[in-house]
Amino acid sequence: MTDEVLIDFEDLETPVVQKETIWDIENNEKMQILSFIEQQIMSKVQCILDEKDKKIAQLEQELAITNNLCATLYHRSNCLSNMSINLNPIQSHYSSQQYYPLYYKLNSQEIEITARGLGGDSILWEQIECFYNLTKLTLNGNSGGNRDDQLELLTEKVFKRIKSNSIKELIINTISYTDFIIHHILQNIPNLEILKLTRVSDITRLVNQLSSISHKLTKITIPSKFLYSYSGPCPLLPNMELMIEYCNKANIKLIILN
Repeated sequence: MTDEVLIDFEDLETPVVQKETIWDIENNEKMQILSFIEQQIMSKVQCILDEKDKKIAQLEQELAITNNLCATLYHRSNCLSNMSINLNPIQSHYSSQQYYPLYYKLNSQEIEITARGLGGDSILWEQIECFYNLTKLTLNGNSGGNRDDQLELLTEKVFKRIKSNSIKELIINTISYTDFIIHHILQNIPNLEILKLTRVSDITRLVNQLSSISHKLTKITIPSKFLYSYSGPCPLLPNMELMIEYCNKANIKLIILN
């Protein structure tokens, strides 16, 4: 008969896990998790920084190309600025007339053109738009030839061809009446501020033309009398009070030449 062994569980010692050991395990796990998260974040940040560096390098390369292009364009623009345009390259088909070339630099700020020949048709009026710095344009009628030829110099057809966004001042010294072409002038030269006319035939028509279109005029100069290319009477222009009244309402300085 075998002997039975009786175990008294109360006498056995229960193993005790110290709190400090549990805390160390939990703390280590947390540190590992935090380290893992930190590594992931730094990896993402590094990817973003690498991508930024690539973009910066690409932008620097594009900027270098742009700078080189700007330098080339600046050099070319300086060359173009010193170039001249002949506004009257075609000799008149009238053999009795002398050829007058009209050379002007592209960067000119002021240009004075004396239209010679019948109607000034040989002049390239459209090219005036190429003068990007032009702020003052003076147009003179021909002083030679007979009166009928002179009256054809600066016609409505001419002013339909003149266009510019840079011209601020326009002076028209011609024996042709110019009050009937004001509409074309204001339409094709929208930034015009100063206008001087040496010949006006109808004040009422002039005021009507000025009123028919918006403009930026601040100063207008007109003659007080009819002007002729030959000696004769110079009567006062009628309805001058209409012009004075219009300029007062439009806040335009009016100068009347005697």
